[in-house]
Amino acid sequence: MGVTVQRPVTTRRVSGLNVSMRGAVLPGDSSVVVREFPVPRPAAHQVLVRVKAAAVTDGDVHTAYRQHVEDGLGRYSGVICGRETSGVVQAVGARVESLAPGDRVAVYPVAGCGECPDCSRGYPTGCTGSTRIAYGRSRNGGMAEYLLAEEGSCILLPEPLSHVDGALLSCTFSTAWEALLRLQIDQEDRLLVVGADAVAMATMMLARSLGVTSVSLFDENPASRKRALERGLTDFAAAGPNPDGEGGWTAVVECSGDPEGRVTALRSAARWGRVAFVGEGSSMLFEPAQDLIRRQLTLHGVYGARIDDVRGLAAHLAERSLHPSEAATHCFSFADVETAYRTADECGSSGCKVIVVFDQP
Repeated sequence: MGVTVQRPVTTRRVSGLNVSMRGAVLPGDSSVVVREFPVPRPAAHQVLVRVKAAAVTDGDVHTAYRQHVEDGLGRYSGVICGRETSGVVQAVGARVESLAPGDRVAVYPVAGCGECPDCSRGYPTGCTGSTRIAYGRSRNGGMAEYLLAEEGSCILLPEPLSHVDGALLSCTFSTAWEALLRLQIDQEDRLLVVGADAVAMATMMLARSLGVTSVSLFDENPASRKRALERGLTDFAAAGPNPDGEGGWTAVVECSGDPEGRVTALRSAARWGRVAFVGEGSSMLFEPAQDLIRRQLTLHGVYGARIDDVRGLAAHLAERSLHPSEAATHCFSFADVETAYRTADECGSSGCKVIVVFDQP
């Protein structure tokens, strides 16, 4: 199934900007359509980003590429897809103060109302206001040559981070970072990660950067376990716990969203341990008294990251010369965006991460 391009793309320019651009939309039948769109002009508090890299997310695949279903970010509305984006600021609105043309930025996937309880805490992902914007859901996202972004959504990308680093920083790595911050992870912890998707790989990579020496992984996919071991992200990898063993991990991050994975996460934690649920989807059955209450566990639900913490993560990565791009498993040009989405779909939950890069100057 090839890419369908509707109308040829012109190359006319006005004041240094293209008049039109190419962007990818998802009809919901496991196909990608590339269309021509007008290049937007930024309003007072907006910036126009020339996209350099965008990542395909599991959410895009499950709730927009295969079919259109609602998730925590809302229902896909037929806009340009893509919610993990990085690029260069091309133009700024009249009242933008923190950014200038030429700045390299990652774009946080949600712009909140700024007034609801979640926004007041710095978590626009959970915004309940009517003006909430989800890039790639309710507003055009980053799988295009240009992206119109709110000033507050942009995170300056320090050297030596690349644009692929920035795309992965904006959601995948920031979610993993938030989980570790909530758990107050430290070097003495024994960390268990359940599931081996891209967020799990990011969790292990970031835990290592914080000095955690004991990192274990449970995942049923042998290729995922092998990849984590070969990269030095984990000391121990298995399909699941030993039925005769007892949980002894002081901190656990559950990334699979699988009912059994969630129960495994709880039962693998040590007494007084801390557990973070990151993976969405499905329900679970467990024994609250036996699995949680009597063992004095602390359970965190993690949905997105505090945007100031994402800026802190960018600094952390730059200071340590850590590159989220190491978690990418496939990279395609925008001309092959159909292949990029098909590859992500075929990978399933095996921990692959697909990147689309833009070759425009």
